[in-house]
Amino acid sequence: YPPQEVSPDPYQDDYDYEGYGESAAEPNREQGREKRNGFGKFLLVVELLLSGVILALLLFLNILPARFLLIGAGVLLVYWLIMLGLQKARSTRGFGKFLMIFMILILGVSSGYLWRTNAALSNMFAGGIFDGGVFGGGAAASKPFTVYISGNDGYGETEAEGRSDVNILLTVNPETHQIVMTTTPRDYYIELPAERFGGARDKLTHAGIYGIDVSEEVLSELYGVHIDYYVRVNFSGFENIVDSLGGVSVWSDYDFTAVSGESFSYGYNEVNGIEALAFVRERYAFTDGDFQRGRNQMYMIKAIIAKATSPSILMNYSDLLSSVESCVLTDIPKNLLTSLIRLQLDGNPEWNIVSNSVGGYGDMQPTYSGGSESLSVIWPDEESVAAAAELIQRCINGEILEGK
Repeated sequence: YPPQEVSPDPYQDDYDYEGYGESAAEPNREQGREKRNGFGKFLLVVELLLSGVILALLLFLNILPARFLLIGAGVLLVYWLIMLGLQKARSTRGFGKFLMIFMILILGVSSGYLWRTNAALSNMFAGGIFDGGVFGGGAAASKPFTVYISGNDGYGETEAEGRSDVNILLTVNPETHQIVMTTTPRDYYIELPAERFGGARDKLTHAGIYGIDVSEEVLSELYGVHIDYYVRVNFSGFENIVDSLGGVSVWSDYDFTAVSGESFSYGYNEVNGIEALAFVRERYAFTDGDFQRGRNQMYMIKAIIAKATSPSILMNYSDLLSSVESCVLTDIPKNLLTSLIRLQLDGNPEWNIVSNSVGGYGDMQPTYSGGSESLSVIWPDEESVAAAAELIQRCINGEILEGK
C-alpha cells in the first residue's frame, strides 16, 4: 500500500508521554513549598523584630537587675537555636511554625506590657518614654535623698496648690536601706518664706495654698534638710493606691471607731482604700488628736511601702501606676524609681523604717491666710524639732537606726 498521509494532531504538543502526570504536578509542589518556606521566614522576621523591641524596652525601662537580663537573653538564645534546628528538619516544620506563632503571641503581649509600664512611669514621673534607662543617665538610687509627701483633702485630679493636711518627710538612704519618716502636725505655727511673705506666720497646712514649693521651703527651713523631691496625693489617689495594692495591713495603737463609722482594733488591721482613708484622717478618737493622727499616717505609709516593695507587686507596676497617675503629682525622676525597684528585685534586705515626730502646744493666734482672725495653732517644740532634725541627719550620714 502506498504511504498514507496523516493529518497533524492539534493536541500533540500538550502530551508528555515519558513523564505523563508529573510535569504539571511538579510546579505546583514547588510553589507550595516556596509558600510554606516564605511563611516560615516571615514568622522568623516577626519574632526577631519583637525580640529586639523587648530588649530595647527592657534597657529603656532599666527595671531588671543585670542577672535577670542575662537569664532572659540566654533563654532567647536557646530558643533561637531550637528554632534553627526545627527549620532544618522537614519532619518538624509544622510544629516549628506552631511554636513560632505561640512565641509571637507571648513576645507581643510582653512588648505591650513593657511599653505600657514605661509610658505609665513617664506620665507620672519626671522624664519621657525614652529618657533614663541605661542610655539617659538621671538620678540613681545610690545617694541619700528626702521626699516631701503632701496629702491634700480633695478628690479627682490632684493640683499643686491647696491645703496640705498630711506633711511627712521621707529620708531615704539606699546604701544602708534606712528610711526615716518625719511627720509634722498640720496646725504647726511656722514662719512663711521671708522674701515672699515678710516672715508672717501661718499654719503649715495653709502654706500649701501658695504652692507645694512654699511647703517644701518651710519644712526645709524647719529641719535644716534639703528636700529633693515631692509627692502630692489627694483622697482619690490615696484610695486608689491602697486598692491597687490589694489592700494593706496597718498597725493601730488603739481600739477606736472613726467619725465615718469604720472600726479598728489594737494590732494589725487589713484595710481597703476607703478604710485606709478613714484610718489616716481620724483624730477626734484620740486624746492627743492630731499627734496620734500623724503617727497613724506614718503607720499607713509603712504598710504601703511593705506591700509595694513585694516582688509580686513590683512586677505589676503598670496597672498600679495607671490607676493613680491622675491623682498623684511628683517630680521624682523616673530613673530613680526604677533604680529602687531594681534594688528590691536584686534581693536586697528589707527596709529599716524609723518613725519620727515632733511635738508642741496649742494656742489661738492670727494667721497670714486668715487675717486678724485667731485660729487654733500648735507652737513648735524646739527640742523635739532639733531631735527630729538630728535623726534625719544620722540617716543621711549612713547610720543604722533603731526605733519603730
